[in-house]
Amino acid sequence: MKRLLLLLFRRFTIIPLLLLLWAPFFLMALDPDRAVSQYSIRAFNMESDLPANSIFALRQTRDGYLWIGTSAGLVRFDGQHFELYDKSKTPQLKSNEISALYEDRKGNLWIGADSGGLTRYKDGKFFTYPVIMQGHFNKIRAINEDRRGNLWIGSLTSGLACLRGDNITIYTKKDGLPDDRVKSIYKDEEEDLWVVTTSGIVKIDGQGNFQRRVTKEILPYYHMTCLYEADKGDLWIGTVIGLFRMKNGVLTAYGTEVGIPRKAIYSLYRDRPGNLWIGMEEGGLIRMRDGVSSTLPVEDGQAWGPVSTLYEDREGILWVGTLDGGLFQLRDSKFINYTGREGLTHNFVNCIYEDRAGNLLIGTKEGLNRLENGILPAVPVTGKGFFKKNVLQLFEDRRTYLWIGTLTGLYRFKKGKLSALTTAEGLSGNRINCIAGDSRGYTWVGTKNGLNRFDERSGRFTVFSTKDGLLSNHIDCIFEDSRGNFWIGTDTGLNFMRDGVFSIYNLPVKIAGQNFYCIYQDSEETLWFGTSSGLIRISFPLPGTRENKTGQTTLYTTAGDLIENYVYAILEDESGYLWLAGRNGISRIRKNELTDFAEGKIAQVHPDCYNEQDGMKNRWCTGTGCKTRDGRFWFPTIEGAAVIDPDRFSEGAASKTANNIPPPIIEGFIVDGEPIDMGGARADKPVTLAPGKKRLEFRYRAISFINPHKTRYKLKLAGYDSDWVDRENILSTIYTGLSPGEYTFEVKACDPDGIWSEKSASFSFYLKPYFYRTSLFFLAVFLLLAAALFFYFPFRQKRRRIGDLGLHPQPELLSPPGMDERFAWELNDIMDKNLSDADFNVDRLCKILKLSRATLYRKIHEISGENPTEFIRSYRLDRAAELLKKEFVSVLEVALEVGFSSSAYFTKCFKKKFLQLPSEYQAAHTER
Repeated sequence: MKRLLLLLFRRFTIIPLLLLLWAPFFLMALDPDRAVSQYSIRAFNMESDLPANSIFALRQTRDGYLWIGTSAGLVRFDGQHFELYDKSKTPQLKSNEISALYEDRKGNLWIGADSGGLTRYKDGKFFTYPVIMQGHFNKIRAINEDRRGNLWIGSLTSGLACLRGDNITIYTKKDGLPDDRVKSIYKDEEEDLWVVTTSGIVKIDGQGNFQRRVTKEILPYYHMTCLYEADKGDLWIGTVIGLFRMKNGVLTAYGTEVGIPRKAIYSLYRDRPGNLWIGMEEGGLIRMRDGVSSTLPVEDGQAWGPVSTLYEDREGILWVGTLDGGLFQLRDSKFINYTGREGLTHNFVNCIYEDRAGNLLIGTKEGLNRLENGILPAVPVTGKGFFKKNVLQLFEDRRTYLWIGTLTGLYRFKKGKLSALTTAEGLSGNRINCIAGDSRGYTWVGTKNGLNRFDERSGRFTVFSTKDGLLSNHIDCIFEDSRGNFWIGTDTGLNFMRDGVFSIYNLPVKIAGQNFYCIYQDSEETLWFGTSSGLIRISFPLPGTRENKTGQTTLYTTAGDLIENYVYAILEDESGYLWLAGRNGISRIRKNELTDFAEGKIAQVHPDCYNEQDGMKNRWCTGTGCKTRDGRFWFPTIEGAAVIDPDRFSEGAASKTANNIPPPIIEGFIVDGEPIDMGGARADKPVTLAPGKKRLEFRYRAISFINPHKTRYKLKLAGYDSDWVDRENILSTIYTGLSPGEYTFEVKACDPDGIWSEKSASFSFYLKPYFYRTSLFFLAVFLLLAAALFFYFPFRQKRRRIGDLGLHPQPELLSPPGMDERFAWELNDIMDKNLSDADFNVDRLCKILKLSRATLYRKIHEISGENPTEFIRSYRLDRAAELLKKEFVSVLEVALEVGFSSSAYFTKCFKKKFLQLPSEYQAAHTER
């Protein structure tokens, strides 16, 4: 009864438990509402230090590492570095072509090779199963675990193997498989396994029996490769000629009419939002959602190549392995990009503008685009095709005319009609740098040759220049503030105009360059100026106020921790942040932090920085940007328009909890240059270090594949540090000169949004003192002194009496250790070194000891009473008995460890010596 209850508990609680452990990460997944072209894609290949470009298998283990099966070996990835395990470095791996990976519920990573069988990895150690290593079962292509914890292994040539404990059973076509060529093993939501062979599909029921579900009669001549079950009985089947769906016994082919090529499909994968991803031999990667398919476009002119495997990690990243193109990371990012894929006439964007009707207009190097349902068609011009000029500036006036400033002229556009405004109408120059309107209805245009004001009634421009008080005729930006002051930024300084009079605004701060690119007034009426030398803040009182004084001016530069001094755009969100754009990306800074800097309360600001690693196609922004009525920010860049929703971004960060943050792990503990094995460490059993250890190094990491370089850490050594120490993004720390005692090292991680992990990683150790500094030593010295004093006086009196009689004691002769004792120590050392070598025998022992068989027989018989062969076997069995007392060690592993190549012979010998089977002995003596 207890056994039944235990089985039921395991069956029905393991999935909820796993869901509970992984639930915080379910919220992070690919946004299904984005176009596939707007996912952030990052490629890893041999040029980026991936050991091979051929990827066969992917799996993330519970410690966060991504394991990659490649043609060059097994690779472990932590987000920044690749570590290769191949047969030259890891002898347990018998082949470098790793074709299948799986982590079971106990945390074992199972590794299937093309040749070399099955290997298990746990706690840094590899173990290869010799039964499957045999030549008749290789080319492993799939590994999965059933609800009972049995491991199923699929071979491309030899059928299916089931590992139950230490017993391995192989199933072939004779046992009910449709074919001995197993392509994949799929686990459905009820934890039932489906085995896909080239000639059919079977389901393994709860009793381990095969139930044929798809036969060759249903899909004749179509080699099957992979499977996905959408709902119970609703099967999607990948074959070498395309995708099929079998529902309620009806087979449907999906082809080019729904955007899926009739070519070989290598992988099917359903992500958390319910998208079905289809990996093709040709044609790359396809997403199918609600019956609509979208092909992920070619990235940067390079084809994906055959997609061999797909895998979604705990952060919602979709990993795409290819047969010759390397590894691709597909994920959401903070930014959505609009480029030529969405219809832009050119990826170099100069300006973005939202008109009164809510239309978003984007000016590029080769024309004007309007956003319509997520795409950006070019804007047509009546009778002239499309507007194809280099658009630098956009502005809509009160009469809803769209002003278009280009590199070679100025235009007005309305209802498809376009008219040019040139020097004939009084315009001072053809290169248009800026366009703006004022509260009186005038339109102002800045060129390289002066400031222009357009009069709608006359249809002509009035030009203002240095003769009228401007610092320069090169006008870069124009802005009217809330109090009627008109600000003009030039390439040599700043002017303002009030009541038609131009004045020079003398900045009380000295800046290296005088280029003014943008002007912004925030919700508190503070003015912000973007320049080539940093960000300038001017707070009221300003010209035009009753005080009529210059406002307080503050300059922010890289010296105060801005990411750069070029500021091309300034925008403000609803959470109190200013967003700045320049050549080195986009940053956001809290306004109250900028105020504290201006008032001298802090010495520097702390901006959050965003660039390509956050999803931008290119960090170089080109213009002022735009805040649309839906609250999103649009920034022009040299590779398209980069869009971010600051409200959603803030809500996403606010909705996070400490549980969402990948917990840190302690990767290594190095003492005086020597790595320490941390596998057996527990909180109640710290690792003990010998006295005199001086340099202790800890290496740690929170494994995240989303901007891992932005993860921060804080740590504490309990027993040494009084508080947490912030280490920014440094991944190691060193302690020197610690006093003897007990210590616990702890580390926490913080994600790029400033959320600290709830759980910390910890490691405890005890640094032993030298024996002469221990309490026991001082007690022993005290007792020794007391004993000496106690015996000293009687001994002295006795010596005196002996001296009086003329007698002197004779010292005892101390003989050195005998040869038998020295031989026994040497013999023990040789046996330990050759314990697992099944070929080690009496001849080898004679050769190592340089003794004849007769001499060896005599010496071993003197110390053990056994002949050499009996001694070697007895020694192995004694060590086996010690190993069997360890928990979670199998009899097969112990037999191999002590040099028995046959499990049956080991059992026979063990029972003869200990009168118990190894399993019985283990059950009776296991350490709890």
